Amino acid sequence: MDANLKFVAVDAGAYDKQNDGGVFRNSALYQSLETRSLQLPEDTVLPLSELTVPHIFVGDVAYPLTTYIMKPYSRRILDRSTAIFNYRISRARRVVECAFGICASKWRILDKTIETKVETSVEIVKCIALLHNIIIDAEGLHNFPSKDCDSLDAYGGTQFKKCRMHNSVTAFAKQTQYLFCDFFHSPAGSVPWQEMKLLETSRNSVIITLCNHMNSVLYTVIPRLAKIIRSGITFVSRNVISRRFL
Repeated sequence: MDANLKFVAVDAGAYDKQNDGGVFRNSALYQSLETRSLQLPEDTVLPLSELTVPHIFVGDVAYPLTTYIMKPYSRRILDRSTAIFNYRISRARRVVECAFGICASKWRILDKTIETKVETSVEIVKCIALLHNIIIDAEGLHNFPSKDCDSLDAYGGTQFKKCRMHNSVTAFAKQTQYLFCDFFHSPAGSVPWQEMKLLETSRNSVIITLCNHMNSVLYTVIPRLAKIIRSGITFVSRNVISRRFL
């Protein structure tokens, strides 16, 4: 997916039970990246800086961290700079969610199970991706409603199942992640609203945590109260019955 919401590589036909990382590892794109046959552009210097970085793909937490894929930092090790990095990565990845939202809105066949042979379903998906690109070329992006684009939070977006790929993160991949993190936090690479978004997300995260805590307390307290009330009702009933028969 490019920045204009157009599909640049399509690999269809994976099983639904597979996570995103597993699907990617079995794709032709992954094999091309691993064998360096995709012919990516040469490393480039980031604007208004002296940082040289490779061209990368942006993924969510289900994908491996490699020299060609950047993904958010784990929530367990977040500080201010890594949280900003996560926001910027998630914001860049938003175009993917946006494109799938547009496809699902325009092609209603995607709202349900495609009841055809697997081979036919694969061809349908590929045709939808092609028609999606053709429509963008013909009509531009201004005709697509914003409701088709789901927002992502600053802490890494939607959380997926943990990917069991046993990926070995190289030192160069970590260094590349650090360079982007440093760039997003610098005057040259920062955007004016990222601090505000970080505060909003922090506040929302605190509210969600408090709500979850209150729910867990209620789930613990209410059954106990119900048990006490039932015991009280049973005790009163027995007393009433005993007095009636005395």
